[in-house]
Amino acid sequence: MHQHLIRNIFDQYAQPENRLTHALVQVLARDEILAREFLARFVPGLKVPPKHELCFSCQRFPEQEAELPEAKLAEEEEAGGGIPDFWVYRKGDDDEPGWAVFCECKVTATLQAEQLKNHAETARKLRFQSPYLLTITPSKPESEAFRLLPPSVGACPVAWSEVYEFMEGHTDHEYIEDFLDYMHVVEGMLMTAERDFEPLTKFTGVPFGASHPYSAIEAKTILRALMRELRPRLGESGVLKVNSEVGKKAISGPWDVVRFGSSEEAFTKHPHITVGIDREECLIQLTLPDKAQTAYWKRIRACSGQQLLDAFRGVARGIGPQRPLGKGFWEPRLRVYLEQVHFWGQRDPRSDGDLEFDLNTVLYQQPQANVKPVQAWLPALCSMLTAKPRANFELGLRVRYPYVDGSVCRDAGFIDVLAKSAEALKPFLDLLTG
Repeated sequence: MHQHLIRNIFDQYAQPENRLTHALVQVLARDEILAREFLARFVPGLKVPPKHELCFSCQRFPEQEAELPEAKLAEEEEAGGGIPDFWVYRKGDDDEPGWAVFCECKVTATLQAEQLKNHAETARKLRFQSPYLLTITPSKPESEAFRLLPPSVGACPVAWSEVYEFMEGHTDHEYIEDFLDYMHVVEGMLMTAERDFEPLTKFTGVPFGASHPYSAIEAKTILRALMRELRPRLGESGVLKVNSEVGKKAISGPWDVVRFGSSEEAFTKHPHITVGIDREECLIQLTLPDKAQTAYWKRIRACSGQQLLDAFRGVARGIGPQRPLGKGFWEPRLRVYLEQVHFWGQRDPRSDGDLEFDLNTVLYQQPQANVKPVQAWLPALCSMLTAKPRANFELGLRVRYPYVDGSVCRDAGFIDVLAKSAEALKPFLDLLTG
């Protein structure tokens, strides 16, 4: 994803479904051990004898020489027929019958029962015994999609995120990292084209660092997968009362929000949780926007320095101790910021000034995590909050995790860490909401 000097080796078609299908088949066809494990995982009813050679066919019928042009494939698909996206098969002989797995892949489109029935009929005409239909879609389809399949065909619905997770567990095989990278490429293309689609990948950690340069598009694809798991987790929280629905308007950058208010209102009218994948760190924060209702700002401006300090201590206790990562890095870092902005356009904020400090400067009397105490930061914040007139301030409390080896952001368990961090922000939220 981070290399843009040459065209990706998998970029062979125009349609996202065809691109991703081609990439998957290329990887499987080059590694029989991987392909057999793939079939065992996703087509559990199929028993492939060890002596059977696996045959592959992509965008054509088994053993068909010429490939149909992509325009013709799209034409056939729109008519409700077409060729399955790919096959894994073995032709029968006098000793043993043949078998086939025929696959239909979707990225933005939905499965059509009539099309799947036609694919099953094609497998029957080709005299395959034990046919299995493998469908790969952003989320597993309802059983209604398979209602026209004959009983002799085994339906095996799979989500792209499951394929991604499977490949993540086999990165010692050739081309796997290229394939995983390409799944993010496809998602990035869809985002750039402003196509509406469900995440195709699964959150397995944030890879950015010295050996994996940051890319805003890749960060957005990783964030989408992360939020698909984090949002319902926060919705089930017994500590926070969040609105776990996805906002109607897409977020433009590598950040997203979880609301406390109604989905019908602009999220900027209330405090909200912000999750971001920035160039140097992941962060989760409680944000009070400049356009938030006046009641929130009145409450925080009325707080004494001691009330703020008590809330910060409560957050720090909930987060737990900081741990060293080497090279002078510690995690997590808690930082408060107050920023003054003006808007050149409706969606183009410009910073006029900001006050930001590490909570270790005011919470402790002795240095913590290499941070020297400077108690003056807290009265400076109080002074700014009570300044009149209030000039487009945004207030936030951030929990930050750097892209350093050993960081908890490196694996899938980071979802649990973020959920706990969000709940730990509750004492600060209570100041805002009363």
